[in-house]
Amino acid sequence: MPTPVSREFLRGLKIKRDDEKRIEKMNAIVREIYEGAIKVAELCIDTKYIHDIDPQRTRGQLPVGYHDIHGLEYQFYKDNIEDIMYSLEVLFTDCSIKVANMCRGRDGKIYDSSTTNANILSLINKDRTFECIVIDWS
Repeated sequence: MPTPVSREFLRGLKIKRDDEKRIEKMNAIVREIYEGAIKVAELCIDTKYIHDIDPQRTRGQLPVGYHDIHGLEYQFYKDNIEDIMYSLEVLFTDCSIKVANMCRGRDGKIYDSSTTNANILSLINKDRTFECIVIDWS
């Protein structure tokens, strides 16, 4: 026999289901970032992990070893960035975690465009700027 339900329950069912999907997707993103940072820490001498949050725009511009999120939507990141950042801060307790605009210089290196000095800015191809989450354990 089915369980009786109220109008209030039925009204909130879609909202509840949508929130469960959002949390599930957010957890998948956080897990992917976590695994990527751990892999970089295990295999490389780098002390920073850069996770592109808009790969549809920047596909092919990241060097080997940097992570691509395999098509998860940029707008989802924008809408949920506070929750994603909070989850990462819980997992990476004493690391610096930020959202940054990165760009590739003509020298092939990746720079944070917000902290790069004026002399290096002339070497940067501003058309190749991409938004990402940076975890720094240096």
